[in-house]
Amino acid sequence: MFEIQGKPKLNAFIRRFTRYFMVGGLSAIIDWTLFALFYYIGGVHYRVAALCSFSLAFVFNFFTGRKFAYAPTSRGAKWEMALVLLVSLIGLGVNDQILKLSVETFGLDEMIGKVIATAVTFVWNFSARQFWVYREVT
Repeated sequence: MFEIQGKPKLNAFIRRFTRYFMVGGLSAIIDWTLFALFYYIGGVHYRVAALCSFSLAFVFNFFTGRKFAYAPTSRGAKWEMALVLLVSLIGLGVNDQILKLSVETFGLDEMIGKVIATAVTFVWNFSARQFWVYREVT
């Protein structure tokens, strides 16, 4: 990975974003795979399938993200998990509404709507974790 001379905070941000992007990418694959299984194979309503797949991907994302993308803060694991859960619940609401809008308003396939919703939710989740959950409290 490249380094920008004299910019340690920017370099740390880029490293963290890259790691979170990799963890988020794996989480997205889990989310999409489970969504496809629940919806296309299991016949579960697409919004329920999205709720279930998002929730299961959250568990992977929290533990993997905490290990590889973010250093633990002085808040402790339980407090961090509560904050990440809150961020993720907001993300779930965003995800659900974008999916619903994509399918019911724009007539997109459910999987395409899910991918669009995941991309928007990724931005929310990274930003909230970066600037709120995992900032060190002094």
